[in-house]
Amino acid sequence: MTGNFKKKLMQMANRLFSKGFSRSSALSTAWRIVKSRKLQTKVAGVTFEGRQNILALLATYPVNLIRVELYREPQNPYDKNAVAVVATVSGRFKAKLGYLPASVASVVSAVLDKGLAVHAEQLRIVGGCDAFQNYGARITIAI
Repeated sequence: MTGNFKKKLMQMANRLFSKGFSRSSALSTAWRIVKSRKLQTKVAGVTFEGRQNILALLATYPVNLIRVELYREPQNPYDKNAVAVVATVSGRFKAKLGYLPASVASVVSAVLDKGLAVHAEQLRIVGGCDAFQNYGARITIAI
């Protein structure tokens, strides 16, 4: 392992640790992210600002028509590391689905702030099976 690689791995692990992960869990999570170069996570905040209606609408479209992008929001008053998750349906609409969870955003925001590419590759909409169940969203992020 090169010194720079070790340094980046440990920075990621330390950031996860500061967000509440145990040391061993932070290191194994950071290693898994670095090794696979992909991370699967839920989208937080999907029950606010009418986002349930957006998810219900997105669930009616084929997955191949939906593109997901990540946008850094450093001026967000609730989280300085905020990363918004935005879905676009070709030629129809574009809407914010929510945000990356704080523990994930702290890592991804650092990567984005360095100018490195981070892509949301896949969106899965879950839930919404009956009138009393909320929709949720899961994405795969490639680092």
